[in-house]
Amino acid sequence: CSAIVVDDGTVSLFYPEIREKEISSGICDVSYEHSRFSRMLYHKSLVDVVSVNINFFSLYKLQLPLSDCIIENRFDYLTNNLNNVVSGIDLSIYNTVIIGQPLIELKAISNDNYKKCISEIQNQNEGNMLYVSHPAEFSYPFADLGVKIIKFPLPFECMVKLLNPNTAIYGFTSSALINAKLLCPEKR
Repeated sequence: CSAIVVDDGTVSLFYPEIREKEISSGICDVSYEHSRFSRMLYHKSLVDVVSVNINFFSLYKLQLPLSDCIIENRFDYLTNNLNNVVSGIDLSIYNTVIIGQPLIELKAISNDNYKKCISEIQNQNEGNMLYVSHPAEFSYPFADLGVKIIKFPLPFECMVKLLNPNTAIYGFTSSALINAKLLCPEKR
């Protein structure tokens, strides 16, 4: 029996260490996890597959236990289909785009500090600013700053090619920034 994990998130950088501990102990032990974020993203989805082989589909070159397999994500599907994406919004008018993260929901940052980060990005850039909300995000303490907030129906990487070539892209702990740079090296 085996399982498949499709996750290019930065949390996957912790998979090798977590998998080694799980395989050696035979259980999914959350006691060695220090962050609520890691427990939520990893353990809740993989708690039932500790003893099986896992195929990881990731952009990272992870050094996994021999029983697991890594399949490198080369973005073939996205690269071949980016021009077919229709979002229903004119993305070319935005000079600055911020990739949202559920940091407030995870209690990793306060409302005030998150708003301060968005305000700082806004102060450094002119023109229209777009905030692309993370699917798990629902708090927007910066909504009064005049930033357009959307939930894009597709992964952020699908949006990148539709942006103005001079658009500056900002983010927090998102692997979408790495993916976007790989897909569109000309973007800032």
